[in-house]
Amino acid sequence: MKLEGKVALVTGLGAWENRRRSGGDLALEICRRLALQGADIVVNDFTGSFPESPDYDLAREGMNAVADEIKALGRRAIAVDADVGDAKAVDEMVKKALTEFGHIDILVNNAGIVVELAPVVELEEKFWDLSMRVMAKGTFLCSKAVAKVMIQQGSGGKIVNMASILGKSGGAFTAAYTCAKHAIVGLIRVLAMELMPSGIHVNAVCPGYAETHLLHLKGGAFDVFPGLARTDVEGVYNIIKAGTASGRLGTVEEIVSLVEFLCLPDSNYINGQSIVIDGGGVMI
Repeated sequence: MKLEGKVALVTGLGAWENRRRSGGDLALEICRRLALQGADIVVNDFTGSFPESPDYDLAREGMNAVADEIKALGRRAIAVDADVGDAKAVDEMVKKALTEFGHIDILVNNAGIVVELAPVVELEEKFWDLSMRVMAKGTFLCSKAVAKVMIQQGSGGKIVNMASILGKSGGAFTAAYTCAKHAIVGLIRVLAMELMPSGIHVNAVCPGYAETHLLHLKGGAFDVFPGLARTDVEGVYNIIKAGTASGRLGTVEEIVSLVEFLCLPDSNYINGQSIVIDGGGVMI
């Protein structure tokens, strides 16, 4: 219970129905792990829809269900509907968290989106803008709002951003996603230098391919890559596995263990790092 008395805000609970069907729920597992360490949880997602990507229309029941799971573990939890790409919505979310709990000690910027995997010459501008809005801008706005609170509290804090191996390297057909994740990696380096005097540690987790719901979304890797690579889903699996020293995909538990560690006092000497966890695929 190393986080007893702490409050964690976790963004991006994601497309609930997709997760329930395909499994691999990173955000839910992050919330569980932090709760088991003693933290109370603010659960976030956006229940509206993006005109550019209507498949991301979400259900309020998803966030409430996660909050209920956390409460069942003996911790307090609230669900807050907010678009992380909207500054006013983010500020309101932070106010609700403070009204409920009085402080925020941990921020996990997990909100993400996968839209239109395509060659750059065919990528529509609206999908580029949406990726930047949710991931790059969303991470910036949430970090800015919560960092202000942490500085005022004077007790330090932890900010963990969910990036990707594609934020350290690159991949064909992934321009919008890759560039948004590169922005996140750059941001943590700046934040780490600026916030360290206030005792706030900022790091990023850069997962490789893992068995999460994102692979199975409409427009995701297993929907699009077979056609682009002229193979089937099994062929895509084999390509991914061949690209790692471990010869397999990662698991939700492995990735979340790293997120959890970066939220604990044990990681206080780690700052400004974008840590790859991909089974030895990208050794940077």
